[in-house]
Amino acid sequence: MNVRILCALDGSPCAEKGLERALELARSTGAEVILVYVADLHAAMRLGTHYGEALAELRREGEEILGRAREKAAARGVETRTLFLTGRAAPMIMGTAREEKADLLVLGSTGRGKVSQFLGSVSLQVARESPVDVLIVRCRP
Repeated sequence: MNVRILCALDGSPCAEKGLERALELARSTGAEVILVYVADLHAAMRLGTHYGEALAELRREGEEILGRAREKAAARGVETRTLFLTGRAAPMIMGTAREEKADLLVLGSTGRGKVSQFLGSVSLQVARESPVDVLIVRCRP
């Protein structure tokens, strides 16, 4: 059986803790980790950013976050794939988990600053509506 763990990343400290947990689980089970970054253009534009500028900045940021995560995984001998997506975070994460036939979805309990204020709690929506099991990693000081 090929186990798949989908790990949602946004560059926040909680997402980093989620990544660490996903890598630990993958290492102990031999699972593949699918690293996902969702660029939410609607939230970025609400902050007053032009569409083209927002997409370029979010793509740069997302690729950087995914690249660092891929390097961490490789250093631990964990097989990964990366996906850069655009759309609303929670629906994109859940849809991707379904499409990829993920066995577990891992994400941090809180996201990033101002953008998360507009979105509400992505982790809460995912926990309530996800088609697969969810591990929400708490972010403790």
